[in-house]
Amino acid sequence: MFSCFLDGVPAVAIVAVTPPENAEDEYQITPLFVGVTEGMVLTDHDGVIA
Repeated sequence: MFSCFLDGVPAVAIVAVTPPENAEDEYQITPLFVGVTEGMVLTDHDGVIA
């Protein structure tokens, strides 16, 4: 569980945390769940509504 905001409201996300391979790297946080709301609009990378 990772603290975040969804539409400006505090929420949590389910994520996978991968530790760094060496001391110079950072943790990798990969979201596994996205909360869907009524106000959410899905688009492709060009902004075209899906």
